[in-house]
Amino acid sequence: MLNYNSIKKRNLRKNKKAQDQKSKILSPVRSKSAQEEIAGFAIILVLLGVILVGFLAASLHKKNDNNVEDYEISAYIQSALQQTARCETEKGYLDIRNLIIECTRETTCLNGDEPTACEVLEQTLQIMLEDSWGTRIGEKDLYKGYELAIVSNRDMETDVEAEMIIQPINMGTINQGNWREGSQTFSKSGQDISIILKIWF
Repeated sequence: MLNYNSIKKRNLRKNKKAQDQKSKILSPVRSKSAQEEIAGFAIILVLLGVILVGFLAASLHKKNDNNVEDYEISAYIQSALQQTARCETEKGYLDIRNLIIECTRETTCLNGDEPTACEVLEQTLQIMLEDSWGTRIGEKDLYKGYELAIVSNRDMETDVEAEMIIQPINMGTINQGNWREGSQTFSKSGQDISIILKIWF
């Protein structure tokens, strides 16, 4: 007859042996599972880092893209010179380029209250600049300010301007920070006329 205690001991040994085998089998699985979790966490961190760097690069690139280039300002001036103004002479309504020339001649327009060509030139340019650049000027906007000047016989090397045709038209904060400049020059009756637009950002 078998002793109850010896059976119990035998069962305990079998259970312990089974548990040891089970823990040997599960131990690498648990270790492997922990390693996979750590690797997964590391991959997530790397991906987040790449995404953050991408966003940072994109925002810096976008910020730089907001800066206007010299050729864009020059193209704007070229386009503005072809716009028709509300100044009628014997030749008809004048574009900005011819209005500048008539301003140097102190011509009076025939329409309305007979304003001078210079008055119409200033008013027209002020409206055009406010519509084009003024809407983007402010502390939180793209640009800080602008200034447009029309001069005759400008010395490009020394930047000495012989004569202002009209008073400079400006808006916002100027003469501070970085700026870009575009210009157009044309000749009429031996006189060089330059239109210079500076944009501060």
